[in-house]
Amino acid sequence: MHYLSPRAEKPFVEINCGAIPRELLESELFGHEKGAFTGAIRSKKGKFELAHEGTLFLDEIGEMPKDLQVKLLHVLANPKFTRVGGTQFLRTDVRIVAATNRDLFQETREGNFRQDLYYRLKVVSLQIPSLRERREDIPFLVRHFLKKHRNLNSNPVSEISDKAMRTLQAYSWPGNVRKLENNIMQAMIFARNSRIEREQLPAEVKQYQSQPTAVNPLTKQELQKEKLRRTEEIIENLEYQFLDNILSQTGGNISRAAQISGYDRRQIQNLIRQHRLNTENYK
Repeated sequence: MHYLSPRAEKPFVEINCGAIPRELLESELFGHEKGAFTGAIRSKKGKFELAHEGTLFLDEIGEMPKDLQVKLLHVLANPKFTRVGGTQFLRTDVRIVAATNRDLFQETREGNFRQDLYYRLKVVSLQIPSLRERREDIPFLVRHFLKKHRNLNSNPVSEISDKAMRTLQAYSWPGNVRKLENNIMQAMIFARNSRIEREQLPAEVKQYQSQPTAVNPLTKQELQKEKLRRTEEIIENLEYQFLDNILSQTGGNISRAAQISGYDRRQIQNLIRQHRLNTENYK
């Protein structure tokens, strides 16, 4: 997405929100000034500064502590921030891409993730199927991991046998791509030469027997329901993007939003309630 966009010549910066302790995550995101805390012997730029005019990828966004969710929301609504321990506001122009393996909508209902941040992030939503639903991707991923970890040990491994590849494609991959990568690394360590054989794969992968499942064709009525569901989902996403854009232009002013859009004030208010938006976040 980044390298096919107008921001391709600008930085692509990523951070795993679940891999960094809470006390360090704020500094990693927004930077800090010298003396801001013990060990801050010099000023440091955060990811938002480093990604200026480019793309910032927030991996595992569902793991972000709620107090930092508030600060992130403020930066998204009004693109400026201060470093930890600083007083000067810094402006930022970044495109945010966020990923999670959690159901964030459910997390908002349980109070674990801020609803306003969820809707601010959910402009365009992409659901990535599990690895077992896209087994055709496995050969490409395996070759990528072989290249990525080619210096894992003193015996460079760059190939995999057809038999080993078929075994990988038959497995269900409950841990998805991370598990595949870990298993490839393990096989590379035990490989006797430059090629991974089936014998070097973990026992659970070799012993797995895929169970064929019967697939019942959908009835005409079920197809119509599915078509209607998907149509409603597309309309809902377009409505949200339209409303978010209008409110951003007008600073959350409902009357001005109605004037620009051609809707009346009541229709705008109904859409705001329907999509659970807070106009205060646009001011």
